[in-house]
Amino acid sequence: MIISISTDWDEPVAHLLAKELEDRGHSVIAHGALKQGDRTDWSYASQAAAEDVAAARADLGIVCCWTGTGAALAANKVRGVRAALCHDAYTAAGARRHNDANVLAVSLRRVRLDCSEGGGQAPSVSSCW
Repeated sequence: MIISISTDWDEPVAHLLAKELEDRGHSVIAHGALKQGDRTDWSYASQAAAEDVAAARADLGIVCCWTGTGAALAANKVRGVRAALCHDAYTAAGARRHNDANVLAVSLRRVRLDCSEGGGQAPSVSSCW
């Protein structure tokens, strides 16, 4: 599967998500802070990932920003994209299963590398989605 992923901040969570996807055998298209020399504003990076999904260059997308809200809003402006802001694995799985979400919006603040600081755990959120 090809997954387009974007982030505005160069945060460990975004890098972990990209690495987890690649480790599971997915191809990753990177945007924003994950792609050297790319623009890093959340609206541009999120729209770029969403356009990959809408144009069938990617099967699914993941968009990240500090709260996840702006990334979801920018992605949802792209025709054919259904972005869902999810902070935990249960919500992410439901968004895919019940709402046919094709873009996962992630908060870099709420989704952590582990559950010790509250919020969802990055690998579990992406794997359930």
